[in-house]
Amino acid sequence: MKAILNEKFIRYDNGKAVIRAEIAADLFSDLPDNGQIGGCILDIGSVAWVISTGKLYGLSSSGD
Repeated sequence: MKAILNEKFIRYDNGKAVIRAEIAADLFSDLPDNGQIGGCILDIGSVAWVISTGKLYGLSSSGD
């Protein structure tokens, strides 16, 4: 399971909202792997916290 804890609208890109988000996920495999979540595009600086390991991940400029 994953959940957006906090989000901030940045702009629209080809009709999709670009957001900077804070995401919590139960497992690493629950994290979005294509830079999109819930029909939105994640912006650089978005962060994700994997609850099972306690690790924090950030979206870099390369999209990783």
